[in-house]
Amino acid sequence: MSLERDIQKQLRDTMQKVFDRAQRNGKGKPVDTVMKALERELKSVGINGVGKSDLESWAQQISEGVRLRAK
Repeated sequence: MSLERDIQKQLRDTMQKVFDRAQRNGKGKPVDTVMKALERELKSVGINGVGKSDLESWAQQISEGVRLRAK
């Protein structure tokens, strides 16, 4: 496996862990609350600079109970 693929897999796995944590705690909560929690989770694993539109979209889905999958 190439270094690039290893890094992509590691990032995907990290993102999935963040999504899973946010989904456990965010289902049914207000989108703003989920968005702030999601942003904190991302920062805690060293992921910064995610666009507000992406955060809002993910938070909306998490709030509605949709399971997110990192691609």
